[in-house]
Amino acid sequence: MKTIYHAYHFDTSNLEQRQAYHDLCARLEARGSRCFKSWGGNSHHDDRLNGVELTLDATHLFSDQWSTMPVMGVEPAGPPLSVNGLRVFDWAEDSIWYGGRENTTLKQGHYLDLTQEMLDARVSRYACGYCGTQYDPKPTYDFCHACLDGPHLKSTDLYMLRLVPVTLDEYRRPLDDAERATLLAEYREAQLQGTSNRAIARIARIRDDINKKYTKAINGAGTEHEGMTWVLDHFGPTLCENCIYYPHSARFHFGWREPIDDELLSRVLDGISEFPFPYDITSKSRGKIGSA
Repeated sequence: MKTIYHAYHFDTSNLEQRQAYHDLCARLEARGSRCFKSWGGNSHHDDRLNGVELTLDATHLFSDQWSTMPVMGVEPAGPPLSVNGLRVFDWAEDSIWYGGRENTTLKQGHYLDLTQEMLDARVSRYACGYCGTQYDPKPTYDFCHACLDGPHLKSTDLYMLRLVPVTLDEYRRPLDDAERATLLAEYREAQLQGTSNRAIARIARIRDDINKKYTKAINGAGTEHEGMTWVLDHFGPTLCENCIYYPHSARFHFGWREPIDDELLSRVLDGISEFPFPYDITSKSRGKIGSA
């Protein structure tokens, strides 16, 4: 799909320009366009694009705006105006502020030619109001199935799954009793059973996380058991009670309650070389001593 970008700038303090601006607004409103007006960020007015033909990217459609393909320079040898494409509106205008006050006389922005192909594309493209999945053509069912198993989807949000044309994306009527009963049954099944491809992938990921935590806990418990038993057998109960294992770092810490007394430190250092795990020692006179 292709369209033409039109940039405009009017100073409505001039009577002739004011009339031209009012005529433009009336024409755009008559075709059903609503002005998107914003302040700050990038301007909606770009004279470089005035009269330029844009190729639209129809991958994802919106009710009042379009993504474009990359926009090459106006001159054949000129640099591209946008390597990644643009976001343009059916009709958009800048809110111009100076010194904390809006300038209501200057009007600048852009609008697009709306071709029948563009209008038809929006009518035939149906969208979910919750996850944004779009369907073209509309499927045989009336509600999106892509997000029924979504972890954050609430039963009160189910009306948002109603598939409506992109042109009506903001308007979704509440569920009637029959729709709610059917959709609730599907919602419960999807949330509790998880049979979609996405749910199956989530189940596999969660199962892997559970197994990793289990393995880490088992390995940590085994390391702690072996290490603390070694300390008890080689250094007795006092040093054993002054030693702790940190599973997050897989290291033992001697002197975590009280720094190791200088009279005991030399004995500990003589025997610790046989300790089979990484460790740290907090001593009174030498501070922290650690293994590799």
